[in-house]
Amino acid sequence: MDNGYFSPATFQACEQRGIEPYIATGRETHHRAWQTFFAQEPDPPPDTATPKVKMAYKLQTDLGRAIYRLRKCTVEPVIGIVRRMAA
Repeated sequence: MDNGYFSPATFQACEQRGIEPYIATGRETHHRAWQTFFAQEPDPPPDTATPKVKMAYKLQTDLGRAIYRLRKCTVEPVIGIVRRMAA
């Protein structure tokens, strides 16, 4: 999900449906340096970390990046088509 959906209500709704959320915590920069592709995964945050910090870590893992990347090929084309038809 996009950053605008990051809220306690969203987490609760996902939990009730048995869905593990992957929600952006901010904008991802474009044209990252090549070194970032070979960087090691960061250490997990402590249990006392905020939900936003935990989600940011989850999206920095290999699995989190792969899952979040899927939205680009499933959701984004539909949004583009709808916007084009509305114009």
